[in-house]
Amino acid sequence: MKDIYRLKKSEYNEGSEKALLNSEKHYEASLLLSKNELFPFAVTHLILAAEELVKAIVLKLRSLNNAVKIPDLDKYFKNHTLKHERLIKMVKALDNYHQNDKQPEQSNTAINEMDKIQNLFFISI
Repeated sequence: MKDIYRLKKSEYNEGSEKALLNSEKHYEASLLLSKNELFPFAVTHLILAAEELVKAIVLKLRSLNNAVKIPDLDKYFKNHTLKHERLIKMVKALDNYHQNDKQPEQSNTAINEMDKIQNLFFISI
């Protein structure tokens, strides 16, 4: 396996696309399972969909700028707890962003937008 920290932008992008496709498949599976009232299995696939979505986002960020520092990048591929923690932080940050976006005094420059996205994962460039 290649070193996850040394991939080309195109390889990060390919990984992001694969993870997003996996996320969509898990989500579709969860819908089918819930229609058949197999709720525990549906929830399991919903969690897997969320994990794959987090992985897709992190890889997409690296595909845009492979100099972006993502702490514990390699652990996104083997540590469920990390993905769950980052998902919770991402949802909270998006909620805060949504709440702040309603305030007219909030600046919407491109730099501020990128800062907000990076803060979702506590990333530094």
